[in-house]
Amino acid sequence: MNTKVLSKILLVSRICVCLFLAIFTAFIIAPELIIRLINNCSSVCLYIIYFFLLCFFIIVVFHLGKSANSLPYTDSVTNDINCERFKAEAKRLIEKKGAKAYAIIQIDINKFKYINERYGFSKGNELLKWVNDTIKLHIKENELCARLLGDWFVVLIKNDGQQKITRRIKEIISDLSNYHAFNNSEHLRLSVKCGVYELNDNNEDINHAIEKAILAGQSVVNHYKSAYAFYDEKLIKNMIGVKQLEDRMVEALKNKEFIVYFQPKYSLADKQIYGAEALVRWEHPEKGLMLPIDFIPIFEKNGFIVMLDKYVFETVCKQIRWWIDNGYPVVPVSVNISRVNLYKDGFVDSFAKIIKKYNIPANYVELELTESAIIQNQNTLNKTSEKLRANGISLSIDDFGNGYSCLSLLGIMPFDTVKIDKRFLLGNFHTDSGRIVIERIVDLVKTIHMRVVAEGVETSEQADFLKSIGCDIVQGYLFSPPINIEKFNNLILRPQ
Repeated sequence: MNTKVLSKILLVSRICVCLFLAIFTAFIIAPELIIRLINNCSSVCLYIIYFFLLCFFIIVVFHLGKSANSLPYTDSVTNDINCERFKAEAKRLIEKKGAKAYAIIQIDINKFKYINERYGFSKGNELLKWVNDTIKLHIKENELCARLLGDWFVVLIKNDGQQKITRRIKEIISDLSNYHAFNNSEHLRLSVKCGVYELNDNNEDINHAIEKAILAGQSVVNHYKSAYAFYDEKLIKNMIGVKQLEDRMVEALKNKEFIVYFQPKYSLADKQIYGAEALVRWEHPEKGLMLPIDFIPIFEKNGFIVMLDKYVFETVCKQIRWWIDNGYPVVPVSVNISRVNLYKDGFVDSFAKIIKKYNIPANYVELELTESAIIQNQNTLNKTSEKLRANGISLSIDDFGNGYSCLSLLGIMPFDTVKIDKRFLLGNFHTDSGRIVIERIVDLVKTIHMRVVAEGVETSEQADFLKSIGCDIVQGYLFSPPINIEKFNNLILRPQ
């Protein structure tokens, strides 16, 4: 029952109790007066009054009893069924239809903690109710949904095969993404991650089934855009591997197992080394040399990326100091920064302190942020970039053209460098229209006084084309793969 209706019934019942107590008190204080009033009323009127009082009493008792039974199964935030009611109903449906007829989906809202902190718990609860109502629009007969815990939701849907389940998940994700921030000036796009477990055992405990859906959801390492995963045994094996890396990551940082490589950037005008990009590798004692793709997504999910980014940045600053002290040519080095840092208080100050610690010119370091991070965090980035510029640190947009439309941002966001994504270059290089697009982008970026770097250059034909359209700087395997610092030191000493 709705809590508002229940409160009204309770109010009326209290009034009735008060009236009864008042009449009873009157009998005690002035019994003769009350008897005289009753004698003046006809017996018919008294019977009518007794009848209505009896009916009202029965109705109140009935509704209170019904509410007492339903209230424990109502979620206080969504005013819908809670997880206990969900489990009971799910068990009944599974017993009736069979386990293989159903799948369980666990839905988790990305960055909900940030939403709560920014807008308050009241607005957060509004969002949770909206999410529940939106999911319910996709629920069919003999299916269920409920809020599981916090910002987690659970759905029992019919299992018509992974393809159809996937299509339904995408429809839910699409509708949920239509929710924007409470303040219309904000551009905070709601995203979720989903875990799916296909039931197959009629005797399986519903709690275990939900846990497997949660495990599937937790395997989704990219928690900045909506995504989903199905549960399987391979997934568990991968999660064990992730857990092993997480158990070692802090010790690995202390033992300096994370090695910084430099990939040279070359000026196409004179083919001299212009600078470098710092790229981290993990020299794992058992797994050998691990590439960033094998551990960076994990660290972004658990937050360890903040410590690793700071470690790489300090390693770069320390190396620049070494070049200065030993009379080496000094070139600017760019460092990739995770979007996680944008939400950390004091991020810019901590990096500025490192620059001051090694007493190096700030213009020798540049921070790179991916295009997707910039799209999703425009307001936060504006504030951060102002602080970076105040400390003399330049900012680069990485992976430009990788699946987002960012041209409109070039005129309003404070970048110093634009890096054209390798996939964008390869995807457009082989057609006349594609080459025109690349040329126009390079021309646009240079017109607004930004540097252009093309990454992933692998052939002389690509390099010649980029030079012909005025691209400033390139990096890629045509010129050099990422190399360790010792090899890079030798490279910058050699005549080009």
